[in-house]
Amino acid sequence: MAATGGVRAIGSSPFYLLRRTIGRHIADLVLTVATADLVRTLTAVTSLSFLGIGLPPPDTDWGGMVSE
Repeated sequence: MAATGGVRAIGSSPFYLLRRTIGRHIADLVLTVATADLVRTLTAVTSLSFLGIGLPPPDTDWGGMVSE
């Protein structure tokens, strides 16, 4: 709590305190989870398209291009 008192003493807002302390710690986590979700989605779409369950032939996807 000592860091909180110092920041509040210089007139900073609570939003600034949240952004400077908590925001730094969760930014890496949010970026990691978003990247993992993107990879999972691309893998699922590519796998389904490779098996022929994806998009129809005029609109090919990565899996359709790999299977050709």
